[in-house]
Amino acid sequence: MSITGILTALVTPFHADGSIDDAGIQRHVDRQVDAGIHGLVPLGTTGEFTTMTHDERTHVTEAVIEAAAGRIGVFPHTGAQSTAETIELSVHAQ
Repeated sequence: MSITGILTALVTPFHADGSIDDAGIQRHVDRQVDAGIHGLVPLGTTGEFTTMTHDERTHVTEAVIEAAAGRIGVFPHTGAQSTAETIELSVHAQ
């Protein structure tokens, strides 16, 4: 796979109660696609991954992949505090 073009490091939208805003993710991804972005990088430092649980991180990965719907590539950040969790998140992202 060749990764070329413009990739956006996504923010993660949240509701006021701290829960993940799935509709906000869909809107944000649609805006990126409409703007001609070539790929998305969810869950980096701009995506608040350090404040999320493991389950929230996998949820955001799934939500972004679903929202992108094959229109552009999705390259989730999968780094974690342990090698085991990094591997688990990476396998999940595949």
